[in-house]
Amino acid sequence: MSCGDLPVSNFIDLQKKLECLREDLLIDRECLSFLLITRKEAYHCKRYCRIC
Repeated sequence: MSCGDLPVSNFIDLQKKLECLREDLLIDRECLSFLLITRKEAYHCKRYCRIC
């Protein structure tokens, strides 16, 4: 389930959603740095990161 699919019905849900989005951003940043290295890692990146 992606972060965008998380329901927000109260403050605790909102906190969870924000945390999830923050983790996604960290993953995507690592993913972008992978793309600068090798084609094999770029493939790995596409499998595990949304942005690639």
